[in-house]
Amino acid sequence: MYKVLAYVLAISLVVIAAGAYVINDYLFSETTSTAQEEVNQEEEIENMRKNGGLVSSEEQGKFKEEGLNPFGDNVSKDDLMDYHVKEYIHGMSHQKVRAAEKWGFYEMTDERINWLRSAVQTNNDLMDAKLYKEILNKWSKRDFTTIDVDHNRIWRLERGTVGKANGVLTPEEEKEFIEKNR
Repeated sequence: MYKVLAYVLAISLVVIAAGAYVINDYLFSETTSTAQEEVNQEEEIENMRKNGGLVSSEEQGKFKEEGLNPFGDNVSKDDLMDYHVKEYIHGMSHQKVRAAEKWGFYEMTDERINWLRSAVQTNNDLMDAKLYKEILNKWSKRDFTTIDVDHNRIWRLERGTVGKANGVLTPEEEKEFIEKNR
């Protein structure tokens, strides 16, 4: 009787150890792939920040003719992910908000707003689509009265710690910001 109990206990321990190994391996590989995905996203965002405001009006016209991304990235409307949309909205808002620090800039144009608005309307995979639609619909009507609030909502989603908007720039300040960052 004791031998049977010892065998059952030994087999149970082997099964438990194997199960723990499999679960640990699964969790570790998930964490690693998620961590790598976040690193890739951060690198892509940094590249977008470096190049964002440098697409000329002529280049935007070319992108429009060819149906390409007016932000100058090789990302189609169908392939946009949340981090792209957040970065585009965040970068465009910088020309109109007052903040101690601003990282990244995309000049706000009707073409960019409408392209992004259209992409958000048709992309069902975006987690914060409702917020994006709300902001872009306001902006498409040239309603920038709460753009500092819009900026901060996106900034919080991006886990911002520096650069919270604390007001809206005057038209003169906006023009100066654009000229300085073009």
